Amino acid sequence: MRCVSTVLCTLSCIVLLSTPSTMHSQETDAESTHSLRGPQENPDARKELLRDVRENPTPDQLYALARSYVAEGSIRGRKLAVPLLRQAIAQRRDFIEARLLLASLYSRYARRSAQQEYQKIVAIAPNTAEAWLQLATMAEESFYDWRNSANRVLTPGTYVEEQSDMSISAANPTQLSYFNSMMAYRKRRESTYIPLMSSSHADYARAVHAYEEALRCDPSLLDAWQRLVLLHVEMEKYRDALGILDRAVDRFATDRDLHLLRAVCLTRLQLYADASRAFDEAFALMTAGERRDFRFDANVELLRWKYGDIIREASRAELEELFAHYWATTDPLYLSEENEALLEQYARIASANLRYGNALCGVRGWRTDRGKTLLRLGEPVGRLRLRPGIELGQLTLESKTEVWYYED
Repeated sequence: MRCVSTVLCTLSCIVLLSTPSTMHSQETDAESTHSLRGPQENPDARKELLRDVRENPTPDQLYALARSYVAEGSIRGRKLAVPLLRQAIAQRRDFIEARLLLASLYSRYARRSAQQEYQKIVAIAPNTAEAWLQLATMAEESFYDWRNSANRVLTPGTYVEEQSDMSISAANPTQLSYFNSMMAYRKRRESTYIPLMSSSHADYARAVHAYEEALRCDPSLLDAWQRLVLLHVEMEKYRDALGILDRAVDRFATDRDLHLLRAVCLTRLQLYADASRAFDEAFALMTAGERRDFRFDANVELLRWKYGDIIREASRAELEELFAHYWATTDPLYLSEENEALLEQYARIASANLRYGNALCGVRGWRTDRGKTLLRLGEPVGRLRLRPGIELGQLTLESKTEVWYYED
């Protein structure tokens, strides 16, 4: 028997997805990357800068004026800043600060141009951690976006007359007439799906290389360590991930998420004794509220389907006793010291939180739709992300759909 769990995600509006998570800001804005306090706060200083640029446009003056425009935080300001930065770079090719600011502005509307600019920066100054980090982020986003993807391709068909199956109110004659005219003849065609995953492997390799270079330049980038580990975990390269985690934990011994990632990798490798110790180390670094969410609230969600009425009426102490009994009875190996089923559950919770959570919104990953599916059913046998297809003639608009396959 096959069980299929389907998770629908509209990615055009909510950017949580793919990319994992609680630990990462997808872009570094120019305003946060560069300190922009200074001349722009004084109108007289802006006028003086403009006069100096007209008389003798040196790279430093052009850059200062561009920063003042960017600091406005407006489309107009960014539009005025771009040509100034280009002029400064034309005069001084190795003007890294100007290139970084230009690339960050490009990233708002011209992703490919931003990527090319960051590549120029690392070619000129290979030790620029910020440029490597942005290149890694771009490749990582592309990797998660295209991994396990397929595109629906429609085969030729014929037009057939059919009635609209859409519910249109007769109280709106204009709307009714429009849909009748559009739906009177719909093109009925068969479709097939073409895999698009090959490019994701190249994106994975580029992201790993760029993160490693960023960490070579600046080993204090905790987020880069975490993101690099998650990439290897996504590719199921758990031993590679453990090698990176050993180095990261030596540097950031009190980071909870690194210990959770280590525990997940050890669980996947069935090294349960080490995994149990890693989880204990992570729990010791959590707050009381985080431990309750991880070890109690997640259990409530998992077992709600089995003990619904009991869970609704029981006290906290009674629930803890119920959970202890449940995990004791599901322990697959009574002779071992560890409860492998419970460790697997911890790994699912940790994976969901790290991949699907959003710290800025205060959303725990296991509480999301995908997180709850992972909690109850575990990792799917296979995943398939269907790419959007827009057919205006048929009024068809498909959002990205991620399908998880499970076998029973």
